[in-house]
This record gives sequence, structure tokens and C-alpha cells, in this order.
Amino acid sequence: MGDPLRFDAARLRILLERHHLFTGSDRARTLLEDWDDTVASFVKITPKDYRRALLELQAERQAARIEAAE
Repeated sequence: MGDPLRFDAARLRILLERHHLFTGSDRARTLLEDWDDTVASFVKITPKDYRRALLELQAERQAARIEAAE
């Protein structure tokens, strides 16, 4: 399954690029031109239960790796 949050910045950039391509949006172009600052200003909002489930899954995988290494 992998980490569903890992590629958020790349997905966001693709969405902005497509938006600019299809609409000619000056705002999208401006955001893309200064991508490093743009991406740093975004905050991901995640439901508490979903975040908890992801953290639990990560902990389970880590525990399984440790067991497998022993």
C-alpha cells in the first residue's frame, strides 16, 4: 500500500499545473513559479481518526520489521 501521504507535494503540483494548463490561471502560474515557497505554505488537514490509523499502521509495520530482523 505504501505511505498515502508521501507524494502529496507532487500531487499538488500536478493539480496546479493542470489547472494552469486548462484555465490559463495567472494565480496558478505565480504559485508554480515560486514552488518552494508555495509548497511550504500548504498545510494538510487530516481527520484525527485517519491520522491515528496511519500512525498505528506505521507502528505495526515497524514492529514487524523488528521481529523479522531478529
